[in-house]
Amino acid sequence: MSKLHTTPVPLDLNTGRRRFGFPVPIFCGNTKQPNQVCDSWAEFYANERLLAILATIEERSDPDTGLREAVEKMAHQFVPRLLGGCGEGKDIVPFAVQGDLSSGNADWGRTIGSGGDEIPEDVVYDPSACYGHNEYNLMIHLFGSRSFDQYHWIVPKTEPVAEYADRVELYEL
Repeated sequence: MSKLHTTPVPLDLNTGRRRFGFPVPIFCGNTKQPNQVCDSWAEFYANERLLAILATIEERSDPDTGLREAVEKMAHQFVPRLLGGCGEGKDIVPFAVQGDLSSGNADWGRTIGSGGDEIPEDVVYDPSACYGHNEYNLMIHLFGSRSFDQYHWIVPKTEPVAEYADRVELYEL
């Protein structure tokens, strides 16, 4: 995963920028998630994840004014504050993220090398993928704190580091 998160996505041919999202909608379980491409991670996360999931909830059940107000406050106030200034004034760079990295979507597998040798390796599947913030994949705490320490040795926490735990909690929503 750390190798994936150290390889930025290619530049958009139309804009010359690295953008967040993905050209097609995807699913997280049975919930369709839009992936409208956005210029900022804060915009993508607020609109294409939080507000989109709220819209799905409201389509499937009776609208809840309290829930709507809480999600809108999160999307319009907390997301810009926590994600808008990440990187100390530099943009967050988008990376390919799996998006649903839970224990049910990861296992050990074996590939066959060129010499016919079996090579054991980690396998992840059933993605809810997009081009996003590398810390977004860490929301589920699948691999434990020791693995996080090793991961962050290769992929440093985004600045400001003091807000790292708050960002992970935001991504757990």
